[in-house]
Amino acid sequence: MKWKPEIGEGYFVPEIGRGYSSWEDYVWNDTPRHMARYESGIVCRNADEALKLAEKMLAVARERVEND
Repeated sequence: MKWKPEIGEGYFVPEIGRGYSSWEDYVWNDTPRHMARYESGIVCRNADEALKLAEKMLAVARERVEND
């Protein structure tokens, strides 16, 4: 089972842009937006985990561009 923050608990999500990867932080409050992030599998416990996921996402995007 994947980790889900408790109400009021901080969490991180990956962020990617044109050639960069980063993360953003939020405080969980069970809104539809938070649940959508959770169901997409991008809710992370810490910044390092979110950054690694962002880098992985960016690598997949680069690979797709190269193969198209």
